[in-house]
Amino acid sequence: MVFVLTSNEPSGRDQPKTVYRIASKTNGMGIFVDDAVINHQLPTAPIQRVRPIYCANVQVSDLEAYNLPNFNLPADVPGLNRISFTVQDHGPIDSFHRLELKFLADTNTTISANAEEVRKLGATGYSTILGFLSGTEYRSELDCDYDNFDYVEELQIRVQSYERFWIPYCD
Repeated sequence: MVFVLTSNEPSGRDQPKTVYRIASKTNGMGIFVDDAVINHQLPTAPIQRVRPIYCANVQVSDLEAYNLPNFNLPADVPGLNRISFTVQDHGPIDSFHRLELKFLADTNTTISANAEEVRKLGATGYSTILGFLSGTEYRSELDCDYDNFDYVEELQIRVQSYERFWIPYCD
């Protein structure tokens, strides 16, 4: 797994999109961060003691709803897990308005983020802790709103466990 925190104010000849794509292919994440808050992002970024149990990479644009692969929480994995996702595949925040990530089953879970919240965090990544029912299959959906109709964003969506469990790499 490759996790990358990249400056929103890069210097030199870095290749942030290349590193972001490598993170996508390895179940990791590529998060773009304002330099002023990078020290605050390190402890909250999903990089320590987490193992992915759900991974989806989705290409989005403008105002759309997307069906994602179903999330099957294994019966032997505790229900309290970390949800992490990116809202843009580059920084700083410019075209993103809002996003709703939904996990639908007997109990429905929706995570929402908007541009104002994300800008305050100073990063393109967002994480929270949520409870799921072990052994349950969730239908996963994404509703989002972006300004740029000509540009396609590649988002990374992860559910991570603190238990020793591993899934295959994303495509």
